[in-house]
Amino acid sequence: MIISLFTLSIFISYITLYFLIIYCIVYKIFFERLDNSF
Repeated sequence: MIISLFTLSIFISYITLYFLIIYCIVYKIFFERLDNSF
């Protein structure tokens, strides 16, 4: 149980990091397009 909880915690942290990176990429792309449109 303790091992699975530890694995789950690592899994959640990796997912959070992954979403943060995707969010940053999408944000940069969106702002570059916004700058190009103006």
